[in-house]
Amino acid sequence: LKRRVGSVYPIGEIGLIEELTLAGLDIRVDSEYVDYVVVGLDRNLTFEKLVKASSLLWKGAEFIATNIEPWLPYDCTMIPGAGSIVSALSYTTGRKPDYIAGKPNPKVVEYVLQKYSVDKEEVLVIGDSLGTDIAMSVKAGVDSLLVLTGATKREEVKYSEYKPTYIAENLIFFLKEI
Repeated sequence: LKRRVGSVYPIGEIGLIEELTLAGLDIRVDSEYVDYVVVGLDRNLTFEKLVKASSLLWKGAEFIATNIEPWLPYDCTMIPGAGSIVSALSYTTGRKPDYIAGKPNPKVVEYVLQKYSVDKEEVLVIGDSLGTDIAMSVKAGVDSLLVLTGATKREEVKYSEYKPTYIAENLIFFLKEI
């Protein structure tokens, strides 16, 4: 969440590249060395991008993941998420990300609390994933609502180390209850 300077090889879509540029990072796709490899969702991922990122990580670039969501819902099915790309690079290089900028990093919640001067008791994190959404809220010490519309089934909750404060079949059901 701090502004950094340096060079970056991005794996991601236009939104990620725009944000990296706004943060003052120098985007380099043809360089032999960069300071950071930043990995997000990339629906145009190629083998060549994976080879390039792996090479840069082996040469010592810092490994930054935007998030570690393994998959996401898309058009009535599931597609690989940013976490799938992160996992491929981790497996290839033997390195885990040096930093995860988004979920499940609790600093995301802490940043919002500070920026908007909100108390933890006033926050409810809503999500469908125990491993990212709910994990982030538990680590940040805020309430959470697990919505059973996508990533998680009710029976998975009892096996997870991360327990939501509330569970709802969907948001409409939850909103009618409060």
